[in-house]
Amino acid sequence: MSKEIESKITRLKHNLLFLKKAYSNAKNDSDEAYERVILALDHDYNYRNLLEKQIEIYKKAKQILLETDKKDDKYQSLNVRAINEKYKLSDMLSTYNRVRDVESFQIAEEKALIEAEAKDFLLNCQSELIGAMMDLNGDKSDELIEEANLLLE
Repeated sequence: MSKEIESKITRLKHNLLFLKKAYSNAKNDSDEAYERVILALDHDYNYRNLLEKQIEIYKKAKQILLETDKKDDKYQSLNVRAINEKYKLSDMLSTYNRVRDVESFQIAEEKALIEAEAKDFLLNCQSELIGAMMDLNGDKSDELIEEANLLLE
């Protein structure tokens, strides 16, 4: 029985080392994924603000153009300005769509689940190892202390 428990302990110690490394890797991946989400949200916020401002600039230029008589001397320059603002808006929109990182949220969620599973496996292995070591040690401690104390009297 003792050899069987010792073999189990050896196997569990080996598994524990493997699971610690797997958990560490999963934790690092999860941390990196969350950093990516934070960066994506930061970029999203900044570019969204720029896009909102450009939308307002284009709306204003377009409104001014609509309120100006086509025969007015300023109409042509206002029309060019509105067209330029429209191109800026188009460019900004394509940049915004390019820098958005929507998939980072899904990746972070998946990595968090993997980390949680790895932690669960690690905790289960630790618990099983402690149980096996307690089985190996048994309840002999009190008996040994008593025997040693008797011998020392």
